[in-house]
Amino acid sequence: MSLPFADSPDKSSIYNDLKVKKLVDLTADDFDAFRLRMDAQGVEGLEDEYRRLLLLGLASDKLSISGALPETTVALFFEVSDSDGYASFTFTPNKGEVYALTGIQMESTGGSVRARVQCFVNDTNGIQRVVELGDETVSATTSPFDPIGTFSGDMYIDNNCELKVYVSSLTTGETGKITIMATRVR
Repeated sequence: MSLPFADSPDKSSIYNDLKVKKLVDLTADDFDAFRLRMDAQGVEGLEDEYRRLLLLGLASDKLSISGALPETTVALFFEVSDSDGYASFTFTPNKGEVYALTGIQMESTGGSVRARVQCFVNDTNGIQRVVELGDETVSATTSPFDPIGTFSGDMYIDNNCELKVYVSSLTTGETGKITIMATRVR
């Protein structure tokens, strides 16, 4: 059954673009491409295309109206050895993506290792600011990351935030490991 009061599905530009694709093969890039070419006005059949886009997003598990997207949890893993001394890891989501950072863990195989997790983001005036998410030091153990200040629960980042992890204080024969669990919510 087609959408009520809508043009026939065979006149849909979205459906015509996707007639050779399966739902499981749709990507976030496909949805971004559709949105880029659509006006926000919603006239001349565009409102019907909005509804089709929503239905396709929900049916393909590429869009959620209730939380995390299925099968999108990733472990951002970073390891540094004593030969590196001081190193950094950077993660920035693609445009249109939003990730929830749901856990941070660190480990040291020798002496103490210090890790700082920061988000570099532009303020409303376009000036880059640094937001400290956590600063932790561990010694030869696996430890949850103690966040700074009022940080608790999920922290959401998009392509406007460059997430950086700095690792330092390594001694000879030592390795520091940081794992950040992130789940895509858009």
